[in-house]
Amino acid sequence: MKEKELKLRESREGLKIKATELLDKAIEEKRDLNDTENEELRSLENQIKNLDKAIDLLPKNEQREIPQFEDGAEEREQLNAEEEVREFVSFLKGERRALVTNSGANTPVSVENTIRTLVGQLSPIRANSNVIPLTGSSKILVGSADISASYVSEGSTITPDTSTVSPVTFDGHKLTGIVKVSEEFLNDSPAGSVNDYLNRAVAKAFAKVENLKFVLGSGSGEPQGCITGASTGVTCASTSAITASELRSWLLSIDQSLMPNAIGLVNASTMGALMALADDNDFIRIFWDASTNTFRVNGIPFYINSNIASIAASAKVGVIGDFKNYYAIGDRQGMDVQRLNELYRANGYVGFKFTARNDAHVLDDDAFKLLVMAAE
Repeated sequence: MKEKELKLRESREGLKIKATELLDKAIEEKRDLNDTENEELRSLENQIKNLDKAIDLLPKNEQREIPQFEDGAEEREQLNAEEEVREFVSFLKGERRALVTNSGANTPVSVENTIRTLVGQLSPIRANSNVIPLTGSSKILVGSADISASYVSEGSTITPDTSTVSPVTFDGHKLTGIVKVSEEFLNDSPAGSVNDYLNRAVAKAFAKVENLKFVLGSGSGEPQGCITGASTGVTCASTSAITASELRSWLLSIDQSLMPNAIGLVNASTMGALMALADDNDFIRIFWDASTNTFRVNGIPFYINSNIASIAASAKVGVIGDFKNYYAIGDRQGMDVQRLNELYRANGYVGFKFTARNDAHVLDDDAFKLLVMAAE
């Protein structure tokens, strides 16, 4: 790092410390900033922005030396991301206020992407679905329709298609979770450990909710679950048992064109009942596929989801469908975090409230087929 840039960054750091001290004083005294303090804070923020611009405008030979590939844009972007994460971790540890960091109250893009990736590893539906990044506050309409086609001879009249388009509206339902961390852990742990712990804790909490709502969500004030939006494939003759014939019929109830992307969901006890059928019937093969962490039922990958009903009268005990093309998850871009300094202080903890917004819908109910037990 060249001398001029170093001086600019040191000046910037000093201004940020002054702004933090100003905010901390008001928080400790449990009051708002007065007019003089507000004016001082605005002045400090403006000075920080001006220094940021000055650093950006430095000639390349006066900025930190970066290995160059073409114009060094990728390396600069990586360095900016790393600095953004350091700022964010300083905010988490209470060393700085989000108001005077580049990230504001938002998590850095790299942290958000890490959390979403971890959620995908813990949420099989998300991992196998069509995930659409959404921006802005407007609702998104996705049309779904069955289009008819036929061969016609030259000069023949083409019959107009009468199918209709059903718009699906994606809202931004708020998903919020609070992680409590001990003050000792925040103070004594390396920055990377704090960030990694919070990322995994938030991902686990979000995935748990998604594994429920992406299956059973009503679609009102929350995502629509795949079982909620599915059509019935097979209704069993019994309230307490599934036959081999019923299982085969269910597996074949979705259209053949959807088979390459089909996956299934059942709970553990139902999978146990299906495996018992495989023992007695040569036309049903079930085995554990360690490479995908799924059970293969006649070649179709099945995931275990504890939120799906067990075998009982009228229960919807399984769903099979093409999630990749016909179950869409809309993720609103941006993830907020709030540091809760006072809520758990008496017990020696600091709370962090993470908030994301998303929605999900079945785009075609015929692409998902339910296995339903008989009514009493």
